[in-house]
Amino acid sequence: HQLWNAMPRDLNLPKTRLVVRDSVLEYFLPQTFARTNATYLKLSNVTVGRYVRGWLQRYYPFEGLEDTLEVFELADDSTFPSSWSLLSDMRSLTELRLVNMNGLRLSSKFAQLPRTLSHVAVIRSTIESVDDDWLASLTNLEKVSVIKCNLMKFSRTMLPRPAPKLWRLVLDHTNMTSLPLDFAEELPKLNEVGLRHNFITSFRAATLSPLARNGTRVSLVGNPLTCDCQAAFLLDLPEDWHYPKCAAPDFLLNRNIKELTTGQLGCDAIAGGPSAESISTEEGNETS
Repeated sequence: HQLWNAMPRDLNLPKTRLVVRDSVLEYFLPQTFARTNATYLKLSNVTVGRYVRGWLQRYYPFEGLEDTLEVFELADDSTFPSSWSLLSDMRSLTELRLVNMNGLRLSSKFAQLPRTLSHVAVIRSTIESVDDDWLASLTNLEKVSVIKCNLMKFSRTMLPRPAPKLWRLVLDHTNMTSLPLDFAEELPKLNEVGLRHNFITSFRAATLSPLARNGTRVSLVGNPLTCDCQAAFLLDLPEDWHYPKCAAPDFLLNRNIKELTTGQLGCDAIAGGPSAESISTEEGNETS
């Protein structure tokens, strides 16, 4: 009742950011957020016993936000909704943000979110599990951002296939050690890719070259690149990409690979030199 009474209502503002923080609730009363006209709702360090309870089951906690809510953020270990279907009637929802959360289960149940959703962001959070088809049903996605999380591994099946509107994919600081070989497939609008500060020591031409052909901007900064002949194909990729410095071998430590030659990468010792075909068809088709 305190929360219900504290809600600002009927504000004549074009955009309203509503933040509920440091609270413990048994449940949300019906129409808690009605007439707030909130476009951005953030729950920060909010513990909820149940989003709905007992005889209130016919209600849902976000009643009244159906036509205004654009961004929903759960932060600082706030309680997850019992089902993402509680947001299914939010006709204007475009962005879901999970920030400073622990033990996230990124499951295929995200499919219960409204089809208007265009941006999913997971930031500074720990991940317990990720389904292979995590976001596969959200065909209107335009941006996906996973930053400073222990994602560990990315699979192309996590996104819609095709993903006709996805133009930005950021997987920075996610502890990944490799990329799937089909990373760039069926992403016709992809314009920006961030793979900064992971633990990827080598890349494959078959993974990155399609991005170059499509004019996608890519940042690989902060990965511990092994600068050998297998990396020579990077010399032919766009100059405006952001490349990692060499982490190995020792005599090339901290060198910019774009300033090196195939000879310095050891290709002269390999008969015939490197080829994109031989690099892209090496054993281990799942990773790059």
